[in-house]
Amino acid sequence: MTEISLVVTRAEVAHAETHPKERQIAIRSPSADVQRALGALSSTNRMHLRLGDFVTLDAADPGAVWLAHNDHHRQAFEALYALLATKPDREMRFLCDLSPLPPVAGEKPPGTAP
Repeated sequence: MTEISLVVTRAEVAHAETHPKERQIAIRSPSADVQRALGALSSTNRMHLRLGDFVTLDAADPGAVWLAHNDHHRQAFEALYALLATKPDREMRFLCDLSPLPPVAGEKPPGTAP
């Protein structure tokens, strides 16, 4: 079963008070079947992270899901962030699914010749 834990830390809550556009949700304890895919996330290797077949976010960082990467999923990001921030530093476990996103306009997909 593919699972992941997400958490909003106390440090993140404090940082977001003065930098709200930099909000992030930390990724923790991925199951073995998604660990490699998460580790390969980058600005040119982005993926949809679907949680419990209910919430979809865009992920482009192996350690966190950032508000800045989620213009299309802003409402979902903000709702999840608010929920997790009610219990800072406490991880919540989700069933999840990862699927590739198309490359950013003007960028070549990873592994293609320049």
